[in-house]
Amino acid sequence: MAGTDRHTNLARWMTGVEYPQSIYSVGGHFRDGDVSEMPSTQVAVYEFPGLVMILELSLDTPYMIKSDPVVRNTDLFPHWPQNTERVELYGTKGLMVLGRMGAGWQVFDRQHNREVVVAAQAHGRFPDPEHQQNFLGSIRSRNSPNADIIEGHRSTILSQTANISYRLGGRKLVLDSTTESFINDPDANKMLKREYRPPWVVPQVA
Repeated sequence: MAGTDRHTNLARWMTGVEYPQSIYSVGGHFRDGDVSEMPSTQVAVYEFPGLVMILELSLDTPYMIKSDPVVRNTDLFPHWPQNTERVELYGTKGLMVLGRMGAGWQVFDRQHNREVVVAAQAHGRFPDPEHQQNFLGSIRSRNSPNADIIEGHRSTILSQTANISYRLGGRKLVLDSTTESFINDPDANKMLKREYRPPWVVPQVA
């Protein structure tokens, strides 16, 4: 599930969640000649208080594409059904679809006549210049950047814990957010860090 941290980070930011209570993930290889270690198709389910987050990944869908520079730098929106970078938020009153890296967002609503309309929207722009200025400004001011490292860490945990669940056959893992370890699952906890090869050892700091 490499490369998904940016999507989970965006989804966490949209929903305001931090650590999941539980995680499970399944997947596999469904095309001939696929001998990679990690699955080419994978689904992960994260249970948060009052919210379920689902991450879907497949490398076997060449018709799914990322947002291109034309979308990112103009007032066009992606064709959401075939956009690989979209994040969907299903609320009680409508559906919000958000793209990353400048693809913008749209909110869809169904009217009484059952017609689906765009209730709200905003175009995006490729955000690298703003990110770079924020990073340089944080160095000068010693203030935390907008994308602080702790937020990146929490988003990365989602991918890592899903991969651990997959390696354990789709086992449901219960997470202790205080210790960032699994409850009553020594097999899963062994996978939280590598076995270092002396003398290249990162010391454990309490």
